[in-house]
Amino acid sequence: DVWVKGIRQRPELSASERYRWDELALYLMDSTQATYLRALQLASLQANHGAFQRTQATFLIQDIVDRMRANRDAALAGLYDIEFGDAPATTPATTAETAVAAWRARLLATLPAGAAGTDASQPSGAIETDPVTDTIAVQIRWDDSKGSAEPLIMGITVRL
Repeated sequence: DVWVKGIRQRPELSASERYRWDELALYLMDSTQATYLRALQLASLQANHGAFQRTQATFLIQDIVDRMRANRDAALAGLYDIEFGDAPATTPATTAETAVAAWRARLLATLPAGAAGTDASQPSGAIETDPVTDTIAVQIRWDDSKGSAEPLIMGITVRL
């Protein structure tokens, strides 16, 4: 530092020193922007993954609805009806039991389980038939929050 008339003055920076400070400032700005872009990309990926899971759930619902429509009499008789968490048939004897067992296996293989590791955090399905109105209500429950929120439930009610 140089003192001129009692005032402290800094000496002029050389061109190479100014260039280094400019480079450092640009580097800091670029790294901050890159951090924000990574955070934005991560949020986008998480949203896309959730949308993908909802699409998979929709396909699974349509799968069991198609199976029930193919076996309409058994469906209207309530042979496909299950509740969330019901134990699957150990040895499926009917077409309906086989279809429900296969559907449940696809639920477990396709949708994520929650972090809790309990039965309530496992993907599960419920089917309810109303023979009076010839409608079925199909619901799927799964946990995509990794245990931080209530499981999602997606469902549809359709006419057989």
